Amino acid sequence: MSKPTSTQIRFPARIWDTILDKETEFDGALPDYCPDIVRLIRVDCTPYTDSCQVIDNKVQIGGRVIYDILYETDHRNKLRFCSFTQEFRHTADLPKTDADSPEAHCKVTCSKITCRMLSPRRPALRARLELHTTVLGNIAVNALSVQPTGDLFFAKKTLCYDVPDEVQKREFRFEESLPLLQGEESIGEMIYGTVTVQPPQTTVTKGSILAKTTASVKVLYQPEDLTQGSSYRMAVKNLPLTLALEVPDAEDGKHCSLQLEVGAQSVIPELDQYGESRLLKANFTVNAVARTMGKAEIEVAEDLFARKAVVTACRTEISLPRVASTADRSFTVDLKLPAEEPVFTALYDTTVRAGRVKALSADGGVELTGTLTVSVLGDSMEGVLHRDHMAEFVQFIPAELPVGLTEITAEAMPFEIMPTLHSDGSLSARVICNASLTCRRAEIMSFLSEPVKQADPPEEEPYSVAYFYPAKTDTLWSVAKKYRIDPARLKADNPTSFDESGRLLPGTRTITVINQAV
Repeated sequence: MSKPTSTQIRFPARIWDTILDKETEFDGALPDYCPDIVRLIRVDCTPYTDSCQVIDNKVQIGGRVIYDILYETDHRNKLRFCSFTQEFRHTADLPKTDADSPEAHCKVTCSKITCRMLSPRRPALRARLELHTTVLGNIAVNALSVQPTGDLFFAKKTLCYDVPDEVQKREFRFEESLPLLQGEESIGEMIYGTVTVQPPQTTVTKGSILAKTTASVKVLYQPEDLTQGSSYRMAVKNLPLTLALEVPDAEDGKHCSLQLEVGAQSVIPELDQYGESRLLKANFTVNAVARTMGKAEIEVAEDLFARKAVVTACRTEISLPRVASTADRSFTVDLKLPAEEPVFTALYDTTVRAGRVKALSADGGVELTGTLTVSVLGDSMEGVLHRDHMAEFVQFIPAELPVGLTEITAEAMPFEIMPTLHSDGSLSARVICNASLTCRRAEIMSFLSEPVKQADPPEEEPYSVAYFYPAKTDTLWSVAKKYRIDPARLKADNPTSFDESGRLLPGTRTITVINQAV
């Protein structure tokens, strides 16, 4: 008689999910074309991840940080802008694991930045980065081989589980000329220009993902005519974008995620057809990263029996998280920012970013918590000012949660802020955010893993034909196992007793069992 054998099957698992702290320091001189720094106004830090991989049980992350400095010079108190780029690397030990083929992903954010001046031409910058790192791998589990033999029979079942598909990346290039509106003043000298993109709205079809988003082009400049009011202006241009990605694994109903990030960018003023500086030439790239979640199936043994032996086998249970549902929801947060001295008299630019977002299941939905940091650039009686205000938020989002929910992950992405400057110098802001929710539930999967022992069966009375009177709970498998006969032959001998899945058909009173060994 053939003996059952074991084989190894592999399931995807999240090996590591953590936030790594990384501090970067930059000490460099201003370019020759930049005048001396008299007063710092704003320092921004924008980090990017360029590589993330697992080598020799270590997670190695590489990226770059772009520092943007807006400052005041000693030349008629004019504003100037400059950027520095610094590469960084970080290595962390991966916890011991038996998983193979580990694959790491990292998203980096800046939690804090400080700047001090070593000299009028030498700023020292320090940024604290948070590396949100996830490592996925495959865990090996023993399971009985279900290859058919002549005298060993298996009750089989199919396990379904999620597997990540190949990540698709693509770079989109855009070149646009954007005119100033009639009420906007012509550009005399541009201080800086930036391009950002809003969270995309995605449509998944077979083989492709269509994303619609809006690029926001902002420029701070001095108008040609400085006789009216403040000496600076902020122009904002919103540009609708449509991006089409070819993703072979994408199909309608499949879980997909898409992240957009602005890469190289340049915004410069241009002359229009009348020779006036009323055009903005924006050249920028958008890097798109698409991830899809596929499904895999594997056949395992639920039960077994042998014709001429009693076989005992171990049973294994594993818990695998599966994506139960995803949803995008918008919510609004109203903030009240206190007045400080000196007070703003005019606003140029107001931006917002979210941090430390967490999601908890609540009655009838999800409770989101996190922080919103509002950055305000404006004018005052003492010159141009910049302030950061951080506020915590708690937001309830109605949602229908799946049964058996074990985990909710969320990402909050602010895409619009509407500030209001009050007469007392305080500032209120309404922030509209998009929350991307992913709900997972753990599914317990049980199957036979390896044989323990094999013994001779008890002696039975010989028979040629037996008539069995089944109970309602009997199945093709239970009857075949009771008499140790081939289930396929039993079904053939009783064509009107069982359905295709082996369940007893209504009205079946008697099952004929023919002893094939006689």
